[in-house]
Amino acid sequence: MRSGVTTVIWAGDADSVCDWFGGFASVQTIDYAGQPAFKEKEVTNYAVNGKVGGEFKTVENLSWLRVFESGHEVPAFQPELALQVFKQTISKKPLYST
Repeated sequence: MRSGVTTVIWAGDADSVCDWFGGFASVQTIDYAGQPAFKEKEVTNYAVNGKVGGEFKTVENLSWLRVFESGHEVPAFQPELALQVFKQTISKKPLYST
């Protein structure tokens, strides 16, 4: 986070390899300037064109996203959502619903 690189840590809620709750617990402990705000921030719905596809939170350049109805390879399960996340991240924007 100190490097300024926009980072998204995501997992599908049906992922049996990297479970979402372990990823969530891990991201809560990342040591960076925004950590206190990140820990306090509420998780909210993440939507693509109004359709909720997960839940997320973002503070500064760190985002966490739980993707609904997705396994280990999120783009294979939720391609439209994955593309939106990719576009937002590559543009160095925080995640936001559309």
